[in-house]
Amino acid sequence: KRKATEDDLLTVLWAGSFSGLLSTALRRTVQRVLHQLAISLERPVIPQQKPTGPGAKILQDLEDRLVIFKPAGWEVCDGNLNRQLQDVLHGWPTLQSPDHDYGFLHRVDVPCSGLILFAKTFPAFYDLQV
Repeated sequence: KRKATEDDLLTVLWAGSFSGLLSTALRRTVQRVLHQLAISLERPVIPQQKPTGPGAKILQDLEDRLVIFKPAGWEVCDGNLNRQLQDVLHGWPTLQSPDHDYGFLHRVDVPCSGLILFAKTFPAFYDLQV
């Protein structure tokens, strides 16, 4: 039920923004509610490892998010291949949540290389979506 509520809130933001009818007050209220939901999901952070696999590199490491280079032939997190970007990241609570795409904000197809946004925390996950 919580995930459905989160999805509904993001849908309201998207629809209001797309239509040009999203008021600043509504946007701030929804952001505040999403932030409160995200805080309730947080867990202690275990010291993390940086990607060490051939080609996977963290290009930007901020307090609550990463920009990661995904090499061609690697999968982000679906578990269909041996080379999983998810497997070289450890310790952040979002990696344990399939409902939040394990913290990854978008995908790059396996045959392609590219940049991936990763949210270390649930508040960052929602911040990057808003």
